[in-house]
Amino acid sequence: MTHTDKKETPMEWRVCIQGLEKSFYLYEQDARIPVLKGFCMELYPGECVALHGPSGAGKSTLLNLLYGNYKTGSGSILVRHNGRTVDIAAADPCTVMSVRKTTIGYVSQFLRVIPRVPALEVVMEPLLLRGAPEATAREKAAAMLLRLQISKRLWGLSPATFSGGEKQRINIARGFAARFPVMILDEPTASLDPDNQEIVREIIREALRDNVAVVGIFHNPAEREAVATRSITMKPTGDRP
Repeated sequence: MTHTDKKETPMEWRVCIQGLEKSFYLYEQDARIPVLKGFCMELYPGECVALHGPSGAGKSTLLNLLYGNYKTGSGSILVRHNGRTVDIAAADPCTVMSVRKTTIGYVSQFLRVIPRVPALEVVMEPLLLRGAPEATAREKAAAMLLRLQISKRLWGLSPATFSGGEKQRINIARGFAARFPVMILDEPTASLDPDNQEIVREIIREALRDNVAVVGIFHNPAEREAVATRSITMKPTGDRP
């Protein structure tokens, strides 16, 4: 069974996951691989929940389920969204897109962009989708790029050909330029040098001070110590008693 320490708070949760189950079916081998079974978790404003554990424990699967990338087997993923509660596990695609627009931000390990779209516009997009004036979006995006030490000479270029570390910083700038109530982070500092790792840690801590609820994968114990308010140790389903 997944271990988590107890959270005692009078605040209302932002995310409540109940009885979540997920399996993947390998058609060519006629095999079903269970990944999550009966997973439960609550996520509150101003806390950072760090997921860690061995490969195959379901960490990335959990993040993809929360973001609506995967269909659940059973269970619910309740999210506070625009004054109501939405179950991501049962939501239609339009509702999922609405949640992504204003409530849940996602910094993945991989940057997927439209070719030839400049880096500055990639970072501006979440702000523009929320209706921010173009000048405001450009100013906030530029500030994040400067903070993450992305050279101005790269702002007008597509990040598709950037280095791994540069792409990761574009991802982080895009995720944090707009303030989402919930942030999903998939190893946000894995490709970064020590200086930029510390910059990202401070960005995360600032988000927590703004009552953002953060959940992410942090394999490095030092990273968890620097930003996490609590941790969940996940194990492969077959290893659980």
